[in-house]
Formats: sequence, structure tokens, C-alpha cells
Amino acid sequence: QALAQVAPKAPEVIADANATRDMAGQTNSTQDKQKEQRIPRTGLPLVKEVLEQMRFRFVPGDESMFPLPEAQWLIVKMLETPLLDAPWGGKVLLCPVPKNAQWIEGANKRGMKVCTVSPRWNLQEVLEKLAATFPGRFRLWGAGKDLVLSSNGVGVTLQSPQLAIMEHGGQKRIHMVWSRLAPDSPPLPQGLHEVLDSAQVKVIELDAYNELARLPSRSRDSIYVPMATHMELIRAMNPDNPEQIFGQTMPDSLNALLQVLRDKDLLHQGMVHASWSSGASSRIALQVPAWTVSGGSGRVAILDRRFSDPFLVSVLSQEGYACFILPD
Repeated sequence: QALAQVAPKAPEVIADANATRDMAGQTNSTQDKQKEQRIPRTGLPLVKEVLEQMRFRFVPGDESMFPLPEAQWLIVKMLETPLLDAPWGGKVLLCPVPKNAQWIEGANKRGMKVCTVSPRWNLQEVLEKLAATFPGRFRLWGAGKDLVLSSNGVGVTLQSPQLAIMEHGGQKRIHMVWSRLAPDSPPLPQGLHEVLDSAQVKVIELDAYNELARLPSRSRDSIYVPMATHMELIRAMNPDNPEQIFGQTMPDSLNALLQVLRDKDLLHQGMVHASWSSGASSRIALQVPAWTVSGGSGRVAILDRRFSDPFLVSVLSQEGYACFILPD
């Protein structure tokens, strides 16, 4: 009888489920608000993030003391005047607070270059000050101007408000800041960073909140690079009327197919192009020598062996090209 008098627990379960749903709704609402309230990174955190990507190293710690002649010491409080190791081996002091001539002279005696910057920590200003302080090492490319490069026959065109050229050890290295303007702006395609890296270009890709963000790198071995065969090329062309191009007999070899395409003026030597932009001030473009095939619905590009880099083929494929490599 005692057991019979126990109230059924189903309502409790229903109540718990409702509470769970309410809590989930509150959690989702909180997460949505956090997303809405997210503020882009600016100031010193942004400057530090970008300079570290350019291979500057911020010396850790709160304070350091460096001996000077005549039993004196240079005291550097890194929280107010960050100390950096430059990629070429020198030391840089970013100084947003006023310092007397004696302190600056002491820093110079220790081989440190003092870059006076505003306390707003504006990224563009900091880069300009570095360029003015190290004219032989660090150079800014003019905003709105194309920087045109060639790497192993591939043309690269870059444009960005923050485009730095660093020279040391007899080599040039280009660093380009790429900012997405909106949270839903697409990232740069997977593999493009690796293509540009072979041209000595490092892209520092930032999302709309100025956080480092890029698609993960793929293994080179995981990318399929198709070799050109006559059947694969015909499939990629996908002609509406094969008989109009090939007649009653289909080509039985790659050479025969290429000869037919030449005779029909469907095979052209030129360039394939791919480009990406972010607003009106940032642009990346690639130009790759290739044979292009017309006469079908597909965009077909035939590349020489020297352009068979898997990352390059992958990027062009993502841009809508069916790429094939000519056999030796």
C-alpha cells in the first residue's frame, strides 16, 4: 500500500526537461550575446600579434637592468616600454612614454634602437616607425600600389595597407597583413599560404576581430595532382556536342586530342588567373602559365610539369579550374 501511494514521477521528469530546455535557451542566449559583444583586438595586443608573426620576439618579464659605463644601470620596464629582439639580431625598444635624453643615450650605448610611438599603439604607425628606424632592414610598401613578384614562373601580385619587406642575411622576406572585414568573410583558400610561402611571402591572416585565423594546412601528399590523359581531358571539358568537335571517331591518345583541339582553335596558350580581395585595399592575385581548353562547360587548364606543385594545383582547383599536368 505504501508503494501504491507514491505519486508517479512522470511530471517531475517533464519539469526537469522543461528546466533543461530553459537552461539551454539561456545558455544559447548568453553565447549569442557574447558573440555580439565581442570587440576586435586593437592596441598593443594587436601590434604584438602582428610583430611576432613577422618574427620579432618580445623579451619576457616585467623589468630588466642592463649595466652601463661608470657603474650605472639602464632600467627597462617592459610593461611600459616593450623590448624586442629583431629578426636580424638587433634590439628594439618601443617607447610610448616620454623618456629623458640620458635614458635614450643609455639604450643606444647598449645597442638598442628606441622607436618612439604614440600610446594609442596604432599598428600602421608602429610599422612606419620601424621602417624609419631601420631603413636598410625594414621597408613598407606603399598602400594602394601593386607589389609584383615572380616565383618559379608563377606571377604574384600583392596589395595591402600593411605590406612589409624585410631584408637580412642577403634574403628578402615579405610580410602581408590580410584582414577580413566581416565575421562572415571567407578565409583565404586552403593551400594559398603555402603557395605564397614558396615566393617568400608570409600572409598574416586576421579575422574580423583581429585574431589570427587561417584554414589548417594540408599534407602535400594528401593532394591529388592529375596527369593529363585524353579521356580525363574530354570528361573535364564536358562538351555539349562531342561529335561536332571530334567527329565520329574519338581521339585515342593525348597527342591526337591536343592536335584536334589545335585544329579547332580550342587550345590556347596563356595564363590562368586567380585572385582574392578584402575591401578596396587588399588583394592577392596569381598568374600561372598554362594551356586552356575551351569548347565545353568546364574550365580546363593544362600545366607544365614545373607547375605541378600540389598546393598550387589545389588552389586553382578551388577556383574552378580542372587542372592537369602534361606528362614528360
